[in-house]
Amino acid sequence: MNMKRLLGRTLFAIVPKYNNSVYRFCARYVDLCNGDNNSNSKTNGEYSFLRCELPKLGAGVVFDVGANVGEWASFTLGINPKVNLHCFEPSQATYSKLTQKQWPSNVLLNNFGLGEVEGVLELNVVAEESGMNSVHSRRGVESAVAVRTERIRITTIDGYCEKNAIHKIDLIKVDVEGHELAVFKGMSRMLTKGVVNAIQFEYGGCNLDANVKLLDIWEFLEAHGFRFYKLYPEGPRHIVKYQQSLETFKYSNWLAINGTGRRNSLKSLQCM
Repeated sequence: MNMKRLLGRTLFAIVPKYNNSVYRFCARYVDLCNGDNNSNSKTNGEYSFLRCELPKLGAGVVFDVGANVGEWASFTLGINPKVNLHCFEPSQATYSKLTQKQWPSNVLLNNFGLGEVEGVLELNVVAEESGMNSVHSRRGVESAVAVRTERIRITTIDGYCEKNAIHKIDLIKVDVEGHELAVFKGMSRMLTKGVVNAIQFEYGGCNLDANVKLLDIWEFLEAHGFRFYKLYPEGPRHIVKYQQSLETFKYSNWLAINGTGRRNSLKSLQCM
């Protein structure tokens, strides 16, 4: 028996069985190793990625899909005030809060959501300005029980880009509580043209409510030439191949990077 195995057996022999504190510590350690269940943008690698990549964009086009009250947008402008930033927030109360901030002329605020097709959807409102508001009803999550619903307008990225003469998108952040795949399907034309460079999106428990697996997103974007990276506190890690073990439904942040070889693609990730 090698030394590591012997030490492992010895450790498990002395650790108390069914100890809640030990279990919570081990679960947190596993999450830390896997880059899961850390929604703090300052420590989970999200803001580190933005600090690395945003300065490279110059006056590029950035979409903030699910802008809420503008925290992500404000951080983005703090890193690169030149980007042309398009914010999308469908909830009227949250949008009103978003408009109260002083935004420069290169920021365009939109009081509608994005999806696969144009139309109207019911938004389940947990609380005003809540990041858990979703078009999908959350089940088995007490903190995400909706207190009311709100009818919201939905359009598509393809339609929006055509209307606003947007010919490329350098970075899209999508935080729409399980509705991510619908947003991606609504930009099929832009993806087919190869003019979307990078997508940052969340994956987690909301995907259970939406009945959308990471595999569904992976297959859709991979078919359009994207490579996948998972965000960790120390930086993005390239995930070369989908594995079923990735399907944890725990909160995590992902990047899909255009791998077609176009010069305008975000593909270096050098400062990570």
